[in-house]
Amino acid sequence: MTEGGATAVHAPVHRGWWRRNRWALLALPVVLVVVALSGAGRIATFWWPLEMTDGIETQVGEMTRFTDDYVDAGGEHERTLRIAVRDVVPDADPVTSRGEPVLGEGLLPEGTRLWQLQIDVEADPETVLSGCRIALVDADGRLAERDTTLLVWDAGWDACQPVDTANPSAQLFVDEGEHERSTRPPAYSRTVQLLAAGDFEPIAVRVWWEPPTYLTARLPDAGR
Repeated sequence: MTEGGATAVHAPVHRGWWRRNRWALLALPVVLVVVALSGAGRIATFWWPLEMTDGIETQVGEMTRFTDDYVDAGGEHERTLRIAVRDVVPDADPVTSRGEPVLGEGLLPEGTRLWQLQIDVEADPETVLSGCRIALVDADGRLAERDTTLLVWDAGWDACQPVDTANPSAQLFVDEGEHERSTRPPAYSRTVQLLAAGDFEPIAVRVWWEPPTYLTARLPDAGR
């Protein structure tokens, strides 16, 4: 009551938005971290099959068993072979995928170096080996992968198969007809050339088809 009998009316107290929500705001960074971590976990799980996580370690010159899986229109298959990487040498003379010398000047881009290696393969002639990829690896984990667009004389698409035989291929369509019968021998060798930067120093050779499985063949003097 005020003087004169009138009733005093007090205006409601309006606290600021920041004050009213201070506890929620304090908790927000923690919530965001939890959400980010859970999301990252889901992403890692989703992309895991595409990462190189299943390594097979060997040495240059050693014949090594290699097994991985692949899926085509006919279902899931296992690929099994024995493979050896040999004779990794720098400054090789350019040769075609059939091993024929390539003549000419200025074949290599400036600041690059041509490396050569040999792979020996033992596999059932009907085993699908198309899509093989080969790369040199340096001490920092960088790759110099075989790229035939950089080697104008190399017309062989498959790095791990002969170029003058009928080679089996994966089934692209469910109702696909029979492929030409393979004439690939059960054991053969193949020369592979790769272009790298002039200062690239490999410590290993990597061979793979389908992630996550890959083979690493270390050079004898790697790490010395």
